[in-house]
Amino acid sequence: MLVLHGENYHLMGSLTPPEGNYAKFGQLYIVDTENELQNRSNALRNGKNAQTESTIDGLKKEIIQPIMMMLNAVNPYVKQFRSARDRFRMNPEETFHMRIISRSDRDGRTYNMPTASEVAALIPGDFNLGMDKRDIVLQHKSGRLTRIDEIHISYLALQYPLLFVYGEDGFRIGIKKGVTEASKKLKKDTISMRQFFAFRMQERENESHVLLYSRRLFQQFIVDAYTTIEANKLRYLQLNQTCLRSDSYDSIKESENAGQSDMNEQGQQFVLPATFTGGPRYMKNMYLDAMAICRHFGFPDLFITFTCNPKWPELTRFLKKRGLNSDDRPDVICRMFKMKLDSLMHDLTKKNILGKTASSMYTVEFQKRGLPHAHILLFMHPSSKFPKTEDIDKIISAEIPDKSLDPDLYDVVKDMMIHGPDVTNQTAPNSSAGNSATATWAAASSVAANSVAANSALGNSAMETGGSWRIFKFPIHYRSTAVEKLSFHLPGKQTIIFKGKDKVKDVVSRKLIENTMFLAWFELCKVDAFARTLTYIQIPNYYTYSKSQKKFNRRKQGFSVVWEKTWELLSEDIKYNRRHRFNRPASHESSFRELAGLKLTDNDKKLYALIEIEKLMKRNGSSLSLYESMPKLPANAKSIENQRKIYDEIISAVVEDRGGMFFVYGFGGTGKTFLWKLLSAALRCKGDIVLNTASSGIASL
Repeated sequence: MLVLHGENYHLMGSLTPPEGNYAKFGQLYIVDTENELQNRSNALRNGKNAQTESTIDGLKKEIIQPIMMMLNAVNPYVKQFRSARDRFRMNPEETFHMRIISRSDRDGRTYNMPTASEVAALIPGDFNLGMDKRDIVLQHKSGRLTRIDEIHISYLALQYPLLFVYGEDGFRIGIKKGVTEASKKLKKDTISMRQFFAFRMQERENESHVLLYSRRLFQQFIVDAYTTIEANKLRYLQLNQTCLRSDSYDSIKESENAGQSDMNEQGQQFVLPATFTGGPRYMKNMYLDAMAICRHFGFPDLFITFTCNPKWPELTRFLKKRGLNSDDRPDVICRMFKMKLDSLMHDLTKKNILGKTASSMYTVEFQKRGLPHAHILLFMHPSSKFPKTEDIDKIISAEIPDKSLDPDLYDVVKDMMIHGPDVTNQTAPNSSAGNSATATWAAASSVAANSVAANSALGNSAMETGGSWRIFKFPIHYRSTAVEKLSFHLPGKQTIIFKGKDKVKDVVSRKLIENTMFLAWFELCKVDAFARTLTYIQIPNYYTYSKSQKKFNRRKQGFSVVWEKTWELLSEDIKYNRRHRFNRPASHESSFRELAGLKLTDNDKKLYALIEIEKLMKRNGSSLSLYESMPKLPANAKSIENQRKIYDEIISAVVEDRGGMFFVYGFGGTGKTFLWKLLSAALRCKGDIVLNTASSGIASL
């Protein structure tokens, strides 16, 4: 596991070491190359001579020598350093420096191998002020270090020569996206640094896997990539948001009245926005959003922890096939954990395995040993609360399962759930009497006055994983309920955001500048009687706020409103579809006859509309029964009058054991298949056996 503390940056020294110092890093390609292998060993030992020749601090000559020869042959940066060596030999007194170029004219979407002349140049004399500021300039001999820019095209090739043997380009600004139908619709046609690294961390059949199989070096690569992305974000904020400032409306008006025109010193400067993940304002917003959900739904009912298990069979199969350990592929661990977490949340919130939920949220952390870990909060529906101790015991237990009755569950609990003294093994390391991490034994579950439940027992900083998680843009915080941020301020104290270069009169003269969401609520209450019956917090449930108009508008969608306004339109569509199913002429006169024949009352229309809505919701994993404000389908609501008669006749024949043969005639679309399904389900629910067969036609095949 690799952990990084503090700032991450890369430095390069001069081409040759100062007097009295030993060569190291890139200098090893230039100084005393006849003894390069020995010099590399000395560099690892801080300049001290190695003791043996065959094995140098664990570095084997038969491995190091071929690697050096390979880099000399194919790596363009090594070739340039070798050229510097040759130039030193020919002109020892000449002063020159090496410039590693930061720009490239090659297409970043293809794997073009760079040449030595494209990546670096040896330049005699002093510095050229016309050079790109991001170019790396290595002087002949100095005691100073040169910092490599994070977006330098050679950043990766210089740091990881064994991973990028051919000197492949790293990230650079302006890499175009591949042209597809989806990409044509996007506003941005270039990829970000995060997208670049996420692309490089994928395993593809037609690409080399040197990077992904490099074990600890891959861990370092992920940490390096993540910190580079964060540093690049912070630099962007520093360079592009230094001009943003904020102040109250009254303060800006006072500046205008005082004749002040310059706003460079007005108000406070923005340092780190709330959109920067992990920043103070971001964390505060996440906390306030969580508290808003608690205020609406009450205290959470269930707190669930979910930790990645490196022994998951999917992980072990994947890693065993490649001869790797779980620590070697933090990217795969994160992706597997995300899939498992999504599946768990689906089971909890969609399948309702613990009861119907009203809301949910989770946050992802990373343990010291490097495994992702989720803390989940569930807010249960009022019908699925756990008010009694018996309800609690149905979903949670601190009892060790009986090994003879359920050996599989016993093994899982023994391996995963026992922390501290092991009652099954008194010689375990955690069984000492001094260990205080034990739970108090209780004969039964109890709920204290402060609503904290005590469960019963019946007598028995990992950086590389966190970096992978962020590079893949997986959420650190998740909540199922949207939270609307409502502004609140005293008169004249609303916050105004402006640029330091703006003039006071230009800011004050902005259209609707003094209007805010809070003031728009007062204006709404003046003209809307229904709004006056609501509190400020309830307004977003029925109205949407337009930032451009600075006003609230009534929501056009909402189950109670949609149903009352649109069921008639839905029923008209049902009539049209029914006419086409009967394959009758669509003339104006015949339509009236068809409508008269259908004899659809208002209740029938509503019923058909509900059936169609239920079909659409079922396709998306939902149902009308999940929403209290929607009308519910009555029992057997899908059966029309004739279907109901047939259903009752057949069911009564089965119940009374009369038997019989029934022939149901009807053309396509009248609901025969639905009737068979309904009969089969009704009988099977009672424990009877139903065999559906066909004697002729396609169905018999």
